[in-house]
Amino acid sequence: MAASINWDAESRRWPGGLLAFLLQVARRSMVTVLRGEVIGALFWPMIVAGLIWLVVGLLAWEPVTTLLSRSLESVAVDPVVGAEPSAVPWRAVAFAVGVKFVFWLGLVPLVYVTALVLIALWTLPGLIRRIAQRDYPELAFRHGGSGWVSLRQTLVASLLFLLGLIGTLLLWWIPGALLLFPFLLTAWLNQRTFVYDCLSEVADARELATLPSRYRGWLFAVGALGALLAWLPVVNLFAPILAGVLFAHATLSLLSWERLADQPLEEMRGSANASQTAPTNHWELLP
Repeated sequence: MAASINWDAESRRWPGGLLAFLLQVARRSMVTVLRGEVIGALFWPMIVAGLIWLVVGLLAWEPVTTLLSRSLESVAVDPVVGAEPSAVPWRAVAFAVGVKFVFWLGLVPLVYVTALVLIALWTLPGLIRRIAQRDYPELAFRHGGSGWVSLRQTLVASLLFLLGLIGTLLLWWIPGALLLFPFLLTAWLNQRTFVYDCLSEVADARELATLPSRYRGWLFAVGALGALLAWLPVVNLFAPILAGVLFAHATLSLLSWERLADQPLEEMRGSANASQTAPTNHWELLP
């Protein structure tokens, strides 16, 4: 496997640059999906996340509509003559419809974030073992990460993502900003959530510290590729797990590159025997 890796180990320069790297990651991820290795995780994260926030939305709907009714009552008085109009002003009706639309639309990023957390906590460990076993057998598992650190990073990144969406709401009125800001925030969330989780079992502590920093720009580009999937109809239903597959191949490819540059080629080939990966079942990715 090591001999087939197409990069310059001495200069650490990927032939073709970032574009070639992204194409390789996309190609390997597509192969992983087509051979059914993520079948156990394609549906359940989004279904569970969707059901959770559907219940929350239904429970929160009555308080929201009550607050909305009070707002409508406050604008139902004619500000010019102080008289009660015969009907609710069209602006109030438009406001009511807009609030309802924003309410349900606001649940979409919450569903995505929840699915992302579920995938990071339950799916990625088995997914990484399977991908590493089949596509990167030369990589030895060094278990430098921590489950608690992974959980903390995922939750903090999710909170900052939601705060970022709220903080940029007023800027969404700028033409194009409605697409740009959520796209960039989703790319950042993908990067912050998946990089550590994908490397946690395979990399050692030093690699966990240096690799994400050294390739921050490239990994953000992978996050942007995953964010792009979230805008495609139908595909967006599976965007969180597909982003996880992209980052699995991206991080394992970069880690393999780093180790190949740090060790003699013969030693790298021999390290495949030290790999602690074990066969996993397709349905292991279920919770």
